Amino acid sequence: MHAESQEWMDKHYEVFTAKLRSSGWQTQRLLASAIVWKANWNCVPSNDENK
Repeated sequence: MHAESQEWMDKHYEVFTAKLRSSGWQTQRLLASAIVWKANWNCVPSNDENK
């Protein structure tokens, strides 16, 4: 999965940030060269008691 994510970033990152800027988002932090993109996804089953 990591390889797919890195491939997407390599191919689409510049267009992605350009679209963010054109929508009014500030992207200066995203342009920092030292950024390492990570995600920690947790899947927690829904419980009726939490509603």
